[in-house]
Amino acid sequence: GAGVAVTLSGRSFGISGANSNLCASTPIHTGLFPLNTQTLVCNMRARVSDSVEDDCISATVTAIGGETSPIRVCYESIPACDNGILDGSETSVDCGGTCADCVSNAPILSTVLADNGCVAVGSGVAYCPVKAQSAGTMLTFVGSNFGSSNATAANVCATPAVHVASDPDTLMTCLLRDGIASEVVETFIHVSGGSSNKVRVSYAIAPVLNSITATGGCTQNGNSVTGCPRDGGSVSLTFNGRSFGTSGAQA
Repeated sequence: GAGVAVTLSGRSFGISGANSNLCASTPIHTGLFPLNTQTLVCNMRARVSDSVEDDCISATVTAIGGETSPIRVCYESIPACDNGILDGSETSVDCGGTCADCVSNAPILSTVLADNGCVAVGSGVAYCPVKAQSAGTMLTFVGSNFGSSNATAANVCATPAVHVASDPDTLMTCLLRDGIASEVVETFIHVSGGSSNKVRVSYAIAPVLNSITATGGCTQNGNSVTGCPRDGGSVSLTFNGRSFGTSGAQA
């Protein structure tokens, strides 16, 4: 990250004092009002460590009114024996060279399934809940050559993936980690001596509320309502927007 200048664009950053976890130092508000409330410039901070878990950061801006929603920013991957990339001295993905000798039958990941809140798309899943851990969303990895123990599933698990006792070589499960809206990640199975192909897992799009309409005692005022009875009365509200999902949304 050293020496990389980044520009963060949005709104309601205030005229001074905003900060970001993506920046090596306090960002600078640029431009004349109102542009200085919408644009920050800073030098990008270095990655925390060489661990694959620190390849990416959920970047936010914190200003006087609170913290923004995150945007995922990723660093260049560090050569490693378990990152699903052919790099360093490897002769095949995650094996050979300074890594473990390549196994004759590398793992194959055929499908990722989810039991709660996701939608199957191709060989992966999409529209998974951002708060997947509290939703208890479990993933099942289906494939072959996982071995009987010690395989890992990359990038998507809140807790280490475990082999299913009845069929450890072809099935593994884990609790899906929390994500950020619209985040897309690729998961794969790694064993000592190789990694599988990658399968995509993505999270739900952030909901957008455009307007509220009411019947039964409120006054419509553009996109909002005013003058509603204090006890709620028989007011019926309709929330208009997009990406509310098919069930479970709350207001």
